Amino acid sequence: MLSLFKTLIVSLGVSLVVAFGVTQHQAQVFDYTQVRAASYKIYNLNDENGTGVMIAPKRMLTAAHVAKQQSNETPLYVDGNPIKVLKIDDKFDLALLEVDLLCPCVPVAKDLPSIDFKVITVGYPLGNLIKAQILTVGAIQGFIPEEYRIMATVAGVPGNSGGGLFGFTKQGWQLFGVVVENAGMYTGFYPVLVQYMTRSVDTKSINEFLKDADVGPTTVYF
Repeated sequence: MLSLFKTLIVSLGVSLVVAFGVTQHQAQVFDYTQVRAASYKIYNLNDENGTGVMIAPKRMLTAAHVAKQQSNETPLYVDGNPIKVLKIDDKFDLALLEVDLLCPCVPVAKDLPSIDFKVITVGYPLGNLIKAQILTVGAIQGFIPEEYRIMATVAGVPGNSGGGLFGFTKQGWQLFGVVVENAGMYTGFYPVLVQYMTRSVDTKSINEFLKDADVGPTTVYF
């Protein structure tokens, strides 16, 4: 399986840094059509899978550890079409793909969200076992800048890797993170995973990753 928990993270004792700048009305009713339509399953013929999000026509973001499953023996596909890896970064765990798809897309946010900002993830957990696109709702809990991560209370399991961490602002839906890991720790020989807490590549790191990339036009077509 393409493992969402590429590493087990010891989350106890981590200091969380509060960031300001983006707020929202928590009681607002949201239409998830755009973020669902921009989120795709990435898969190979061995039934391994991850998730990717369209950020511009023919451009998809995902996790590097998902994109690394691409090979001549096990090519990756999106919506029946082979993908091309344009850029990959192990430090952030990000990859930019070229795919034969247009929009709907979701633009990348410029600023970090605030603590308790409502976010959602959209992904394909457990691949062919569930066989459905799953949307989960949660909130931002903190930031770990030295690890390029956002902590959020949204559920995630293998298959969610590479999916978007989305939030709704005055500008509409924006991409604030890319899901890459669960939080957890080892107790003796046994891993303890916090299934309701995921770690995503943060907004600043996504923008840094994309600044020299061939993203193309970023107009959002619905």
